[in-house]
Amino acid sequence: MLLAIRGSYNARALALFCVLILSFSFFLPSTTSHGSTSIKSLFKTGNVDLAAEKDFLNRTNALRASKGLGALQLNEELLAKARGWSQTQASSGTIFHSNLATGVTQNWKRLGENVGMGPSVGPIHDALVRSPRHYENLIDPGFTQVGIGVVRQGDIIYVTQVFMEFMPAASTPAPKSQPQVQSNNASAPSQPVSQQSAPIVQSVPLKTASPELNAIVMRISELESNL
Repeated sequence: MLLAIRGSYNARALALFCVLILSFSFFLPSTTSHGSTSIKSLFKTGNVDLAAEKDFLNRTNALRASKGLGALQLNEELLAKARGWSQTQASSGTIFHSNLATGVTQNWKRLGENVGMGPSVGPIHDALVRSPRHYENLIDPGFTQVGIGVVRQGDIIYVTQVFMEFMPAASTPAPKSQPQVQSNNASAPSQPVSQQSAPIVQSVPLKTASPELNAIVMRISELESNL
């Protein structure tokens, strides 16, 4: 049974991918009598499997419901991306990850992706659930949107699941309310506010150092009054 899934990049996966590429290259057909290579036969267009896409979505949401999580909503833009990438994988005959941000124009906060290939939905879904990294995407509470694209190429289906969490909307700060004072007795009359009186200034009597100086000051005052 041919079954493969992929959910994260690592050195081992990269090495396996290189082996698959080498094996794939090894079986390239020989050139025709005209000297050209029949490349088109290697990159056939598969058929979108709508029933398989719905089956994957139902199984995923049933899994989330069993964990008390909300259902993923089908997102048209993610669906288009997932179908396009499944076709790319089907044309290549193997699975590998897309550039997650490519083709996503919505205001996203996080993206996730699961890819797989196999004979039918059930074995692929079960393999995704058993894989910790893939399972994390399936039950991530932050993801609310999904696009699941399935392309059938002969007896093999290629699936791409793209998950998305929206960027939270910017919240508008609430206007500051004025402080309010409540009275225990609503019928109590308000007290008039008294006006503050002008400041009172008290004069300080003149102090002299001696009686003689005091006599001089008095004499000067008399002279000033006679002018």
